[in-house]
Amino acid sequence: MVLIDGGNFGEAASGPSAWKSCELFKIMHKLKYDAVTLGLRDLSPGFADSVAKWNVQEVLFSSLPAAVTKMNLPPAKVVSRSGFELGLISLVSPNGGTGSTYNVETFLREQIDALGAQQVDFQAVVYLGMPHELIALSKKFPEIDLWLQSNGNHRPLSLIETTMTNAPIVSAGDRGREVGFITIEKEKNGARVASSFHQLILTDRIADSPRAVPLIEGFRKAGKPPTPTAPATPPKSPGASNGSLNPYIGSIACQNCHKDIFAKWEKTRHAHAFATLTAKREEQNAECLECHTTGFREETGYSVSAATAHLVQVGCESCHGRGGFHVRMNGRISNFVKITETTCLRCHTPKQSPKFAFTEARLKVH
Repeated sequence: MVLIDGGNFGEAASGPSAWKSCELFKIMHKLKYDAVTLGLRDLSPGFADSVAKWNVQEVLFSSLPAAVTKMNLPPAKVVSRSGFELGLISLVSPNGGTGSTYNVETFLREQIDALGAQQVDFQAVVYLGMPHELIALSKKFPEIDLWLQSNGNHRPLSLIETTMTNAPIVSAGDRGREVGFITIEKEKNGARVASSFHQLILTDRIADSPRAVPLIEGFRKAGKPPTPTAPATPPKSPGASNGSLNPYIGSIACQNCHKDIFAKWEKTRHAHAFATLTAKREEQNAECLECHTTGFREETGYSVSAATAHLVQVGCESCHGRGGFHVRMNGRISNFVKITETTCLRCHTPKQSPKFAFTEARLKVH
């Protein structure tokens, strides 16, 4: 077995998700990955410093220039196993905003020749870019035995195409939810004669590995939102904030006047959104809480405390906005936001909800 990551395993190089690249790479190191290539989304502040601190740079390879990665990484890597050697080439699409102007075909030819001089048994390209680019490229380099496409777009692991010379083109998969088994057969003279691909989807029917538990717990702990603390100085007065004048109050408060709508909402997936987190022990994952609770990271919104337990689930106010002022005025004033497709797309992104259709979904909410 050879463990490879195709890059862009981090969700963003900056912002609230930037911590993920360092933590995920730490896990890959503990799992003894053989080779990890990098994409722009992995290069969060401090990533290069963390790699140097852990002294694990030898696992990395990338065609991104040193000015971008802040590290001197080789563009290719050889992985040795009993009976064979696999040469891996990192190739980042120049259309991905890499800041590099290298000629892809010239670069690839140089790496193929260098690996050929080392007499490796198999050559594979890890391509961070779009499938159609890789398919076109594969036709020009028949000596490559395997093409692995990865662009961090959360598509399922699949066989994109098999070339005329039996070289599979395989997509990298969706956040480790599938395992691919690839077989490539060669004659003694190096001629490739056959290949095959099989996919195994890691459903809940497959038990978690006990060895993975502490790694997952460590990752969850790193992403745990900070515990709310009292301000060092009391807020200035007068001048109340919007949150205190119009707080989040929870869906139960809407039930008194909107019984039928509330009853319909209770049967939707929105009303049980938090349960999906607890089932996977992700109830403290800040990246998930934004779309599985009401008002997370906002004043008077959900804050991972018993005091805001009434704001678990995707409640009425997740879409319509805060309801405190409306209730205080006994419904005489409606100050809610207008629901549009944009409202839903804050959470139902192409990554999380690839089949989301606004016109159909709005009829199922209540």
